[in-house]
Amino acid sequence: MSDNPLKAESGSVLAKYIIIGLTRVLGIAIMAVGFAVLLNNLGGLPDFVGYIFIALGFFQAIGMPFILGRLWKSQDKKNAGISDGSGARKE
Repeated sequence: MSDNPLKAESGSVLAKYIIIGLTRVLGIAIMAVGFAVLLNNLGGLPDFVGYIFIALGFFQAIGMPFILGRLWKSQDKKNAGISDGSGARKE
């Protein structure tokens, strides 16, 4: 483990930043596949499959970064022992 806790924490933050970025890029890629299915009938797939890909890609590009951020924020608070407002310290 690192001697400098700030350095270890910044590595964790960098990893989270990269994961969120990749989530957005992959969501956009999934949306592009959906548009390709709609415009070119890619592989003879029906149009509703394209709409499903677009919806899933949009959710991944827009929704998942928020969900991951909230998940990590709550885990960081839990690990730091920050209270949830009830006055009792979390163990």
